[in-house]
Amino acid sequence: MSSTRAALLTPPGRSAVATVRVQGPLALQAVRAHFQPSGKLSLMHADTRRVLFGLWSESPPDVFEEVVVCRVETDCIDVHCHGGAAASARILRSLKSHAVVETEWSELTAVDQLTTEIHQALSEARTETVAAILLDQQRGALHRALSHLRRALEISDPDQCHQLLDPLLEYRKLGRRLTDPWQVALVGAPNVGKSSLINRLVGYQRAIVYDQPGTTRDVVTAETVIRGWPVQFADTAGIRETDEPIEAAGVERAVEQAKSCDLKLIVMDAENLDEQPLPDLENHQILVLNKIDKVDPQQLTLPPHVMPTSAIDGTGIERLIDQIGGRLVGDPLPAGTPMPFHHRHFQILDGIVQAVADEDFSKAMKQVDEWLFG
Repeated sequence: MSSTRAALLTPPGRSAVATVRVQGPLALQAVRAHFQPSGKLSLMHADTRRVLFGLWSESPPDVFEEVVVCRVETDCIDVHCHGGAAASARILRSLKSHAVVETEWSELTAVDQLTTEIHQALSEARTETVAAILLDQQRGALHRALSHLRRALEISDPDQCHQLLDPLLEYRKLGRRLTDPWQVALVGAPNVGKSSLINRLVGYQRAIVYDQPGTTRDVVTAETVIRGWPVQFADTAGIRETDEPIEAAGVERAVEQAKSCDLKLIVMDAENLDEQPLPDLENHQILVLNKIDKVDPQQLTLPPHVMPTSAIDGTGIERLIDQIGGRLVGDPLPAGTPMPFHHRHFQILDGIVQAVADEDFSKAMKQVDEWLFG
């Protein structure tokens, strides 16, 4: 296999600019075969880090692409092109005709495994808040925390180790949601307005709304942003006894979805409040009394934890969104907070905690090194 490789360094999808890196002994030869500088200076004679503008063409040269080329190192060249997928695909295709092997971007960036994971997560960040936290990790927040922990392990100081481990343990649930959205399930009896409510929460019509029990036959999801964090709502099938096979399958999936979510909205119908008592709630549940627009609110005496809403006129929606954000995210984080975010981090963190509890500081140090370098 050729030792010259190429990869798309920028995230997939459309953007202003895409960057293809070529690295290896054939990099210069492969790029020169398709790149024509607009000036007199050739890529062969350009100094390292010198930027050249020109045209890129395949063979035969039927389509030309404007590119900016930089020889980063002797055998490493970056080609910057239009951010559409077609342009970068054309450049990679050209390079592969010269025995260049396409690979993943992480293979061409000489960094430790933790840094690679940070770069990958940052490239997929869905919101500015998530990106800002990951940028803190890129700037060294998590590396510093692990370095301090390793020094405490070197001197076998269990109190200092616990002091340094506590923040990492505290933020592990939050860190998990840097790469996956929070999961919120709407559950309740049929026809209590779950579909209308989810449409109102996300601000667009994602779920079908029809005044007939059993309309939602499966778990329908929709994403929005609350307090800067991505949140995925799951509109589940109404939970009830049914002999209809398709609806029964939907009810079963709804139950499974509710078990795995971060927060559960128990939705009830304000019109039918006399028919069933208010349930006792667990910590990860919010009771929503929907269709409040169809009753006289002065005739209702509700406990403070109940969220009266109307998916029709928007009553109580902002308050409910604020409650959801408070339960999931809480207060804003201080800048520079170290935060584990990858499933590998959580597995290693559990191992470090156990090793410290066993006073096996040598084993814990090896696990810190594994976290940093893989």
